[in-house]
Amino acid sequence: MGLVLDAEDTAVTDVTAKALLRRGDATGLAVVCAATAGAEGEQHDHLYAALWDVLGVFERDRDAALATCRALADDPAQDDRVRSGAAAVGADLAAFQPVLRAGLPKVTAE
Repeated sequence: MGLVLDAEDTAVTDVTAKALLRRGDATGLAVVCAATAGAEGEQHDHLYAALWDVLGVFERDRDAALATCRALADDPAQDDRVRSGAAAVGADLAAFQPVLRAGLPKVTAE
């Protein structure tokens, strides 16, 4: 958690959060969710920028993370910070409009 919430260097926060999110698993997402629950100000902004950078491109990635957030938020075995962070991140992910979405019309060259 120390690297995700590095008070001295937000570049460490950026790189660590993105790496955890790129894992594409519940463990990485849980750490980022817990961090968002405890982050304030610039750290919070950097965590959400990482969420957008990693999960804001492909709809399938956003949808998978959203399902994981819902599962983490509803799991009584999770730490309170993970559950509250997952609920908040999940609500925000639901509002994300990824750049590449399924069902968009194909662009063809004329």
